[in-house]
Amino acid sequence: MANPIIVDSLKDKILQICRENEYTVKALEIMPTHVHILLSAKPKESVTNIVRKLKGITAKWLFEKYPETMKEYFWGGHRAIMQEALE
Repeated sequence: MANPIIVDSLKDKILQICRENEYTVKALEIMPTHVHILLSAKPKESVTNIVRKLKGITAKWLFEKYPETMKEYFWGGHRAIMQEALE
């Protein structure tokens, strides 16, 4: 079971980033090991840059907001970070 506090916070952060960048979120689901997001953006925005922006900002933010939780699972690799932090 995912930690609802972290999941809700992460959803809010993703939605905030999308609003700030004028992306329209159509669907958003946070899974234990990954995030599903369907969004629309202006044609000038590449998929690569959108993903890089969302992953970079949220990763930094998670480590700042939940440092102990993230540090505890960091050494297991990226997949373990999200899975364990959300459980």
